[in-house]
Amino acid sequence: MSKIQYVLIALAAAVVILAAGSIYTVNQGEQALVLQFGRPVRVVKEPGLKLKIPMIQNVVFYDARLLNLDPPAQEVVLNDKKRLDVDSFTRYRIIDPLKFYKTVRTEYQAQSKLAEIVNSSVRKILGRITLPELLSQKRTQIMSDISSAVKSDAAQIGVSVADVRIRRADLPLQVLQAINARMKTERE
Repeated sequence: MSKIQYVLIALAAAVVILAAGSIYTVNQGEQALVLQFGRPVRVVKEPGLKLKIPMIQNVVFYDARLLNLDPPAQEVVLNDKKRLDVDSFTRYRIIDPLKFYKTVRTEYQAQSKLAEIVNSSVRKILGRITLPELLSQKRTQIMSDISSAVKSDAAQIGVSVADVRIRRADLPLQVLQAINARMKTERE
């Protein structure tokens, strides 16, 4: 092989590498944020084959589907000083990838921040009510208040909250054990 052929092969390889580095695919359930030297350049929400400048731009992908958040149960003190273990769940979607990137960057950090928002809203709203109110017809309004508080706070990180629900609200384990012990001694 001559030197010209080696140069042509090397040049062809370089072109293939550059072409491969300049093409990326956005899937149906994704959205992308193109970064140039770490700074956001554009948001891509349409699926398909896209182009970027190789070695200068990189792409961060975010899920565009409805995501679940299941924070651990928390103890909440009601207005009448009753304690409850509250287990909630949240469904959310990333709607503003640019704001999302600027505030939390990753889905893991977003889940952590969103768990704080949900837990804080649940404690704040349930801290204003009594146990009989929670067990009454007001429960729908209470859930609506919690959902509204979470939605407004979550919008600040580029997330739209579709649903917030309290899965369970139980008396704390220590209280249940004390009630069981009392009932056992009364039977004896």
